[in-house]
Formats: sequence, structure tokens, C-alpha cells
Amino acid sequence: MLCTFYSKINLTTKQSNYEKKLIRLSMALFMAMAVLSCGDDDGGGAPVIPPALIKSLSINDDGSVTTWEFTYDDEDRLVSVDVDEDGFIYTIEYDYSVSGKLTETEIVGSDEYESVFILDSEGRIVKALWDPSVEDDNYDGYEYDDDGYMIRRFYKEDGVEVTTETAEVDDENITVHTRLDGSNVVRTKTFTYLPSATALNVSNLPQANLRNSERRTVSGLYGKGSKKLVDFLELDYPGFPDEYVKNSNAYTFDDNNRVLTITRTGVDKDGNDTGLNEVFTYTYYEE
Repeated sequence: MLCTFYSKINLTTKQSNYEKKLIRLSMALFMAMAVLSCGDDDGGGAPVIPPALIKSLSINDDGSVTTWEFTYDDEDRLVSVDVDEDGFIYTIEYDYSVSGKLTETEIVGSDEYESVFILDSEGRIVKALWDPSVEDDNYDGYEYDDDGYMIRRFYKEDGVEVTTETAEVDDENITVHTRLDGSNVVRTKTFTYLPSATALNVSNLPQANLRNSERRTVSGLYGKGSKKLVDFLELDYPGFPDEYVKNSNAYTFDDNNRVLTITRTGVDKDGNDTGLNEVFTYTYYEE
């Protein structure tokens, strides 16, 4: 629907001031109604969805269930995650006390496993250090565009950068991932989205981020997520057409039109079931 309205009414001297006022009032009311009825795209107005931090995510993968429960600080930064992998329980903690760095500590019983990341000025991960004592070499790197979307993954080893994957972004939605082996494309992942009138991805659900992570994505550590919700994705392997896969999402929503569950299934090039059967369940912090 075209959300532009133009009207020209000739208010002649023969009309009374009262009639002119009525006409102007009618025009104002009509214009207000026209503006309110205009959606941002895709055939209607997108529903108003209150942004909310994700409280928990559970993934049921054909009967095997993993749950992440997230805690944030006053700046909405992720500070801890309690993980339950089918009864195997552990905790992950995040420390931002050193400026420009993030230390992630995975606590499993009496054992602790530490990872160190370099953050940019926006608090996004730009380097995952292989050795915490070396910052300028030997790391996994992440590059973002001016709008905050991750568009390149690479690693730097012995002074040489090697790009492993890139992303394309169109109108605030990540549309294509391209995986590389040197200069050769070995896989593309193409995303198709639901109309925004259906729902919007206001809580940064980790659906199309170039670096996927059930925990680090929720607070924007890997940049912004797509504006819309993914309808389906297609995996193509150049030179191997038989390897084509299409994974589709089916959604349910809560009373605030936030995503409650996503059921993910897949088919191969012939439309046969690949056996993919994942159910993602979300809860949110209320204001």
C-alpha cells in the first residue's frame, strides 16, 4: 500500500469560515488515519512489540534439551549464563573490568576454562585471542559495517589474515553468508524473511548472525541481528547440487507478539525430510 497522500481542495470565498474549518478538520483527521495505517513494508503495519532481554533459551533437538538462562548488568551486558545440557550443569561468567576486553570463564565443577576477547568501542567482539598474552596476532577476527552488522569473519596467523566467511546485509536484514576456502566459495547460506507485518526481531534472536552463538549473540556481542524473522534458509554447495538443504521455521508468539517458540525442520533438494527437528523456546525479562 502506497503511504503517500496528496489532496487539493479549493476553499473559495463562497464557503463560510465554519465550512472551511470543517473541511480542514476532516483533512487533518484523514491524514492522521492514513499515517497510522501505513506499515513499514510488506503489506501492512508491523505490530508494536516491546523490546525485551532474553531470559532463557531452550533447544530441544529431537529429545535432547539444552537450556541457557541469562543474567545481565545495569548496562544490559551479559554477565552470566547458567547452562543445563540434559542434566549436565555448568556456569559461564563474563568480566568487563579491563577496558576493551572481555574475559569469559566457563566453570564446570572445580574446573575453569578462560577465553579472552578484544572489544571495540561499541562493546562488540572484534578478536577472540588464541593466546591471551598476544593481542596483535594469532586470533579469530570479526568485522562490522557502519550499522553494526558483522560482515566478515577471518583469522590472523603469523601476520597473515585469511577471510573465512562474509555476509551481505540489505535493508537491516542479513541476506547471504558466503563461506570461503581461499578464493573459492564452498557454501552459501541464503535467508528469506517473513513480512515485517507478521513480527519483528526486536530481542536480537540469534537467527542469521554471521557468527552464531546461543549465548554471546543475545546481548549484541556479535553485533546486530536482522530486523525481520527468518522464514527459511537455503544451503548451497557450489559444484555439489545434491547437497542442497532448505531449513524452515514455524513460529508461535506470546501475548506481546514476541517469539515464544521456533520449530525448525529441513528438506533436501528433492523435498525429502532431512530429519532436522529442533524446537527453540524463549522467555523474556519483563520491564
